[in-house]
Amino acid sequence: MPEHHPHHSHEPDRHAPRRGERLPTPAPRSEAERELEAANQSLADALRWSFRLLSAIMVFVLVGFLFSGVRIVQPQQAGVKKVFGAVTGVAREGLAFNWPYPVGEIIIVNIQDQSLDVEDFWMHLRADDRTRPLDEVKPESMGLRPGWDGALFTGDRNLLHMRAIVTYRIRDAVRYLQNIEETNVEEQRDLRLNLRCLASKAALRAAAHRTADSIKSADKALFNNEVTEETQRQLNLLTMDRRLWAQFEAGLQALPLAAAPEDPQLREQVAEVLHLARGGRWDDARAAFSRLRDVVPASAAAEIDALGRTANELFEEAIEIVSVSTTLEWPLRAREAYRSAQRAVSDRQTRINTAIGQAQKILRETAGDNYRMLVGEPFQGELASTDPNLPYDLIGQYGKARDAGDPARSNQLLEQIETVLVRQDTEGEVSRIIRQARARQDAYNEPLKAWHKRFTDVLPQYRQTPEMLLSRHWTDVREYLLGQSTNEKYTINPGEGKTVLKISRPPEMTQDIQREKNRRTTEKATTPKAGRD
Repeated sequence: MPEHHPHHSHEPDRHAPRRGERLPTPAPRSEAERELEAANQSLADALRWSFRLLSAIMVFVLVGFLFSGVRIVQPQQAGVKKVFGAVTGVAREGLAFNWPYPVGEIIIVNIQDQSLDVEDFWMHLRADDRTRPLDEVKPESMGLRPGWDGALFTGDRNLLHMRAIVTYRIRDAVRYLQNIEETNVEEQRDLRLNLRCLASKAALRAAAHRTADSIKSADKALFNNEVTEETQRQLNLLTMDRRLWAQFEAGLQALPLAAAPEDPQLREQVAEVLHLARGGRWDDARAAFSRLRDVVPASAAAEIDALGRTANELFEEAIEIVSVSTTLEWPLRAREAYRSAQRAVSDRQTRINTAIGQAQKILRETAGDNYRMLVGEPFQGELASTDPNLPYDLIGQYGKARDAGDPARSNQLLEQIETVLVRQDTEGEVSRIIRQARARQDAYNEPLKAWHKRFTDVLPQYRQTPEMLLSRHWTDVREYLLGQSTNEKYTINPGEGKTVLKISRPPEMTQDIQREKNRRTTEKATTPKAGRD
């Protein structure tokens, strides 16, 4: 039987003193009773503190549960709110509140610019070679190593190594979560893996119709732009809302039948919008849809407005490809040959430029700036004159007209050439030669004119009395000859006998004649050439 303790009984004590009576002195307790009372007290204290601790833990758990719906959204982040798995809104920078987990949650999405290094077409380098310039890297084989080295195959059947940096940003965090991270397709779980694959395919497509040299130099910017656009187009198709697309496609295909079945322009415009949208060219599809509004009849205004709202939501990029920058290199074993070829091309261009400069110098020295009228620009091929009012390449045109057997045209061109040659603004060697020719012509013409005048003056006299005129002229000639100080004159009297002429020139006469010759030589040397001629 359990031990009975009188002081724990709940029955009324019949021996308890009434009010006003003096309590009897309790009997002394035993040692066992005192120990039992202390144990009971310790147990009560322990239970009390355990209850308090459990209450505090429950309070902390409740507070933590309530605050599990609070997140801090940093700059360049977006918080997507979900309640029972459904998106209810997007939180921007600052504190974001939502229902506690697992009822609700806030998923943080990074929306700042991010970069991805694509090395699918780059050469395989050892760790110590990655920090060294490519000129110092020694090729490990005679060619490319399949499975190790990657390369682009260009349109002119060359190989190029390419390393690309894709810069992208998330514009629509909700669609990004729905179509990238929460898809059931295993290959689409990793966005960066998808971007790398899409950028690689776009680079292959862009390189297939370009030469290797153009990709590395002249068309590099166009190549990068095409890779960017093609990657964006494929990414648009990957992140497209399939439900909205099915709704938009069905409504657009039904639009011509409901609005204007006999309108071919409407059907063509609808086909263009669908073609652009199926290709992921959303900017062009949005522009084509705007043009579609102009040809839709007023009876289909409600349908086109509904399709417009769907298009605005559908043609919104979840992820934007900001840019694609590429580094292009020849295979290691071809780098030196390429540099040699580039040096040869550069030297060739330098020589061409030097020759053109010399040609221009010679032509300007020949005819000044008017050389274009005479010979055109022979170092630039056949070019039309920039000024239709001025002649151009007259000598070349003259040659063609002569070869074609067109004398009228040839004579006309010769006249034009002569006009250019004698223009006041024609300078250079041509102008100098023409001035000299004119001066020589004048020098020849003046004496001839004088002789002609003299001849015409004496011709009537000669016709009347020729003997008298000849006698007078012989007299003038004798007087002229005898009057020259440099001529030695001897007089011989005619007779019937033999005449012997012994000439002994006096020294004084010889000196006088030499002085006169020297004087005339000096005058001739100081007289201008044109005047002498």
